[in-house]
Amino acid sequence: MDTQAAFELTTRIRNSTLELAQLIRQARDGRAWLALGYSTFDEWTHESFGWHRSRAYQLLNIAMLDEEVREAVQLPETWSLSDKQTRAILHIGATQFMEALTAAATDDTGANARKIVQLISQLSRRTDVQAPPAAVSAAVVPIQRNTPSIISNGARNSRTAVHMANSLAQQARMLPRAEQVSPSLRPRVASILESAIRDAQTRLVEFDRAVQDRLSDGASQVG
Repeated sequence: MDTQAAFELTTRIRNSTLELAQLIRQARDGRAWLALGYSTFDEWTHESFGWHRSRAYQLLNIAMLDEEVREAVQLPETWSLSDKQTRAILHIGATQFMEALTAAATDDTGANARKIVQLISQLSRRTDVQAPPAAVSAAVVPIQRNTPSIISNGARNSRTAVHMANSLAQQARMLPRAEQVSPSLRPRVASILESAIRDAQTRLVEFDRAVQDRLSDGASQVG
């Protein structure tokens, strides 16, 4: 396979992924699972395609972001947003990325496509969490190796909490704007989001209480 053939095949695969993403979004918006007797969108995608929940929503993200980008700037007809680029944009923050893209856009479709790649690289470096200094890392690892497992587990639990917080932040960035939701569904959506907020706040209070209890226990034992 020569370079041109490989490029054309890559483009076809990416476009096929985008088409699949658009079809899944169409099915989600049309509530196709109800017509087929499934109780939820997740159940339908799992039983019909064998996907985990995350894969279905990755495809939905591709379809929504691709549409938003195309509405904002002029791009080649063969251009499509990849799965990896979608994840990177969500990590950056879709709003921040779109603001940077629209500010840098031109009438040159090819330049706009290249600018998307450049912006993802630039903005990803800004949002990446800096690794701790080597001296800190070297000090932490031996402590975890030489302490009881309950302390090591505590360190892992704290990292899990950070991952959960990051996940919640990413889900917040994925929420649709009000104009993207059918007016008839907005009250229901608002009710669901309010319930989600209360649940998240409850979990945060529980986590804070548990942390304070552990800190108090640790201080009394040290004393």
